[in-house]
Amino acid sequence: LTQLARHAGAAFIAGTARGGHALGNEVDLAIDYTARDWAQAEELLREPVDVVVDCAEGEKAWARSGAVLSRRGHWHAVVARDWHIVMHQWWQVAVWFVPVLWRVLATKVSHWCGWGPSYSMHVGAPRGDSLARLLAIAEAGGVQAVVDGRGPFPLTTDGVRAAFALHESRRAHGKVVVQVRGDE
Repeated sequence: LTQLARHAGAAFIAGTARGGHALGNEVDLAIDYTARDWAQAEELLREPVDVVVDCAEGEKAWARSGAVLSRRGHWHAVVARDWHIVMHQWWQVAVWFVPVLWRVLATKVSHWCGWGPSYSMHVGAPRGDSLARLLAIAEAGGVQAVVDGRGPFPLTTDGVRAAFALHESRRAHGKVVVQVRGDE
């Protein structure tokens, strides 16, 4: 994501990661979220940002973002309330969805009136034209895949379980890969 932001011309990119170093030199400001609260980072408080893409925290991050997101800014959530959502009954969909829908609608009105930032929730697969643009950027060398060094995991029951455990732990540094063919 940071590579795509840079490719699109972002002037300043901040990112959070366990240890901070996992972001390498892809960002202008790397924040170790285990040692420092990004919502209290002096650099971001001095000059609020225009766009936040939340892939980790969800609702808790939105609640803390007031001082670091500019009034005309945009919050793009990939995670709604929690990153791991389990639903067993149909009514649980409404319990999950109504607060998110309300937040999106309320902030759109607020943003339109100039009162504060907007909130967008992104769910589902990307459109075909977006994927075509992304593949063109990748083919031209504009982005590099970041793969967690603990993989690739073998295509065995234990290997797939280990890969999912790493993914679920939210401690992977890059993509978690399961090797399907042995000759690659």
